[in-house]
Amino acid sequence: MSNTSTIKQLDGWLVASNTPTLYTFGYLSPRSGRIVSELLAVGAMLVDIRFKPTSRHPEWCYHALCGRYPGNVYVHVPELGNERYKEALGGNFAEPYIKLHDVERGLMRLGRLLDAYNKRVALFCACNTPHCHRFEVARLAHERFGVPVHHL
Repeated sequence: MSNTSTIKQLDGWLVASNTPTLYTFGYLSPRSGRIVSELLAVGAMLVDIRFKPTSRHPEWCYHALCGRYPGNVYVHVPELGNERYKEALGGNFAEPYIKLHDVERGLMRLGRLLDAYNKRVALFCACNTPHCHRFEVARLAHERFGVPVHHL
């Protein structure tokens, strides 16, 4: 195998570790622990796009994440958070219930993170559904930066 690319298995996807990719996942998925381990193995940065990084699950609160993933492994980008997250948690995941806090500023930050992390970034929020704001952010990032998206 060439030394320019390492192939790793990531939740059913074969991923070349030097391939630009935007991953997304919801931490309420029963597979989230495995997903995070595999994302870290391919060198992805964990980007929290919740408007407020709190949770009923203490391991997913901001300070716990900062402690568990020191350095530049975890970052919170509230600009890409859904201001109406409480409505979304009630199951109203489609527009007009999604209102991203500051899309342009958030996408600028995400673009810098994609560049800094060799274009391997994992967006996450709580939702375990394909209708939350994470999918909208991924769509916008794909349009802006041309990075392929894998929803895990």
